[in-house]
Amino acid sequence: MADLRRSLAPRVAVASAGAPATTGTEVDPARWRDVVLEMGERFGREPETAAALAAAPPSRRDAIAGVATGTTSLDSTAGGDGYLALLATIDPHMLADAVLLPPSYDAAWRETEGYLRGMIRIARRAGSRVAIVYIPAIHQVTDASRPGLERDGFVWDAHTLTDTTFSDRLRRLGEAEGVAVVDLLPVFRAAHDPSLYYPRDGHWTAAGHALAADALVGPVARELTR
Repeated sequence: MADLRRSLAPRVAVASAGAPATTGTEVDPARWRDVVLEMGERFGREPETAAALAAAPPSRRDAIAGVATGTTSLDSTAGGDGYLALLATIDPHMLADAVLLPPSYDAAWRETEGYLRGMIRIARRAGSRVAIVYIPAIHQVTDASRPGLERDGFVWDAHTLTDTTFSDRLRRLGEAEGVAVVDLLPVFRAAHDPSLYYPRDGHWTAAGHALAADALVGPVARELTR
């Protein structure tokens, strides 16, 4: 499935800045299934996507159609729900695999690693110091998001709560490039505090930002005084 983990953004016509979608950004509503199936094909999962759409209740199909055609803004609650339903329809293992990095993600990881090395080179040419901060996803820290993820159609994988594959790869990259890597995954896991994240969208709460800030003060200060 190399080269299939590309951004979905080009395939989802959405409104900008929270405004309603306008003519020119929308897809013919009658073709929403074509859009979704094409996205499924890009992930190597067109048959599975078609089967999931066929089994979905009308309300779920309607939510997906609004996002696929651009008639529902992703900045709205309905758009966010539809987008998650769309992703889960295409690949219910997507969120777990994105942090567990199974072999199907090898090509995507190599591409990501190439981008990071390029950014490091550019920063150094500009005379800047570089540090990489790993921000863990909510499903790597707490199972508080499990009900919502499963409701959206994603498969919950408990390995995400103990696995360190992603941050381990970043650490090895940092060692090879001589770049500091600040791994927030053990910091957030050690806190044992589900209130660090908003369960629905996985963003940090004020408490999450405060914990991250406290964890970053020391490493950033060391880099600045080197």
